[in-house]
Amino acid sequence: MFDMWRISRAQRLPFGELVDPCLDETCGEGSLALDASGDRYLPVLQRNPRDDSACAYLMHVGDDIARCGIYAARPEICDAYPFEIVSGAIDLRSDVRCAPDAWNLATLDYRALRARHERFLTEWVAHARATAEFVRLPRADTVASAFAAYLDFCEALCERVVAVRSHDARPVFALDRVADYARELVGVRVA
Repeated sequence: MFDMWRISRAQRLPFGELVDPCLDETCGEGSLALDASGDRYLPVLQRNPRDDSACAYLMHVGDDIARCGIYAARPEICDAYPFEIVSGAIDLRSDVRCAPDAWNLATLDYRALRARHERFLTEWVAHARATAEFVRLPRADTVASAFAAYLDFCEALCERVVAVRSHDARPVFALDRVADYARELVGVRVA
């Protein structure tokens, strides 16, 4: 949700042109049912037409060279890539596309990596709390109309909780207020 807001502002595009609903087979925290079928969805960045496993912003600049086209506004999970926290330690993810020797692990700033992961996890928890409030709203008739309503909800919520806006820093969100603001938005829409 917060990544969508950052990217939409940086690219000057509405949320609906950035993300698609993706069926969530795991029905994990943060996913939501959009229609009466009970299927659960997550918002994901649109996929790259050349490589369906990559996001639409992966730019191919050579035969075997790809770069992020929105690097300054990249999602938090991309900022922390290719690392994850496993049992409290920073570790290289098992699904990376590059060989492990592509990174000089001895020169990494592990404190910064941990901070990026914590920021991602904190924003994910806030997203899950907001989604839990959104699902209290009456469901729309179709997945498309429900997803559009969800994106409107996300955008309104992000506008309420954004705390820092500058060209130098990534926006910071008052995440401790997400659930309160989400309840307020849901209350307005239900009333």
